[in-house]
Amino acid sequence: NLLVQLSPRLQAYPEELIRQRRTHDGQMEYLIRWCLVTIEDGSISGGGASESSGAGSAGSGVGGSSGSTSGETKPENILMWMSMEDVYANCPTLLGKRKTDSQRPLQQEKLQEGEVADGSQRSGGEFPTDVTFDEVELLDMKQDVMNLVCRARKQMA
Repeated sequence: NLLVQLSPRLQAYPEELIRQRRTHDGQMEYLIRWCLVTIEDGSISGGGASESSGAGSAGSGVGGSSGSTSGETKPENILMWMSMEDVYANCPTLLGKRKTDSQRPLQQEKLQEGEVADGSQRSGGEFPTDVTFDEVELLDMKQDVMNLVCRARKQMA
């Protein structure tokens, strides 16, 4: 697990992938929940902390608070939009946690429509095939694909 040392008494680690969206230029961004932990003197265990090169420059933090008193050990959360590159570099295991059974039928439908099923990344390197969209976005994509197929059939006729 990635552990980012923010100050001598404050550490953060990525806890959960909450959402994903496309930016205005077509790039993927992921909303990551980071857990902030205040460390009391003497309670640091031997794992050490690694620094994250992308977490500090990766979007805008939303929500959460960072003011803790020295006696607290209660974890706090912040939400941060991160680019796809930053997520792959700093917390790639979170992407695997989004895998659901709803993607398997979608892959079966694409097989029936004659699309590639080798499990490789899409052209443009958007995201690996084991990462799914939120349910609403998935339904929107399905409708878009159906519309594109209908339009292509009309053009071919």
